[in-house]
Amino acid sequence: MGKKTNAPGRKSKRELARQLMDFFVAHPNEEFSRADLYSEFGLKNHPAKMLMIDVLDDLIMCEYLTLGKGARYKLMMQQTLTEGTM
Repeated sequence: MGKKTNAPGRKSKRELARQLMDFFVAHPNEEFSRADLYSEFGLKNHPAKMLMIDVLDDLIMCEYLTLGKGARYKLMMQQTLTEGTM
């Protein structure tokens, strides 16, 4: 027997996470609401939207995204600090 696949057009959690990370890297200084992201990714049914919410929560927990005012998501900019001694 072959590997089970999702229904046509249905995205896996891993695939959606990868697409979201690529999307936020392409738009580093912009903030997006959930509705913006639903329309951008063409999510129209409830299970797909719930999957996106789950992935967004995971990305916030991993400190990849930040949740700003008005429930808007933004890429968390990583700051590097260099210390030296003289």
